[in-house]
Amino acid sequence: MRFSTKIIYLLFLLGILATGCEKDTQTNPTMSAIIDGVAWHSIEFESVLLDVESQNSIRLDIIGTSSDSKRIKLSIECPDNDGILKETTYDINDTINGAKLQYCVIDQFGIELIDHTTEEGSITIDEYDVIDKTVSGTYSFKSRVNGTNTFLQVKNGEFDNIEYTLIKY
Repeated sequence: MRFSTKIIYLLFLLGILATGCEKDTQTNPTMSAIIDGVAWHSIEFESVLLDVESQNSIRLDIIGTSSDSKRIKLSIECPDNDGILKETTYDINDTINGAKLQYCVIDQFGIELIDHTTEEGSITIDEYDVIDKTVSGTYSFKSRVNGTNTFLQVKNGEFDNIEYTLIKY
């Protein structure tokens, strides 16, 4: 009886050790940038991958909002690509597989108060995981406050492990 108790205790300890040694590979999502020399970090994320099967095209939207209501929206549109997002750089001036980058300030109801028009920029997809539905990469852009000659520079933008919702139609 005593021998079986020791074996059960030993198996119990081995079970705890085995589960305690599992590697936690899940990383929290992050989105950040330097906007005109000031650090910006998103606290809220929204991301959708729209797969339009009838047109063999996709659109990825990633939106990050900071605690002070500054929002960055990254979009990639890829027509005629068989619904595949590639790990590559998408430029705002590419008329086929183009990027759209937007910066705006919003109020507590999500209404845009100050909007900008992007003059130049790009988004690079470094990692695209179709199983976990996550995307990671970098971005940078220069935009102009609408109706003015005031420019805004967004540098060193990064998004990591952003989970997207897949919508097919």
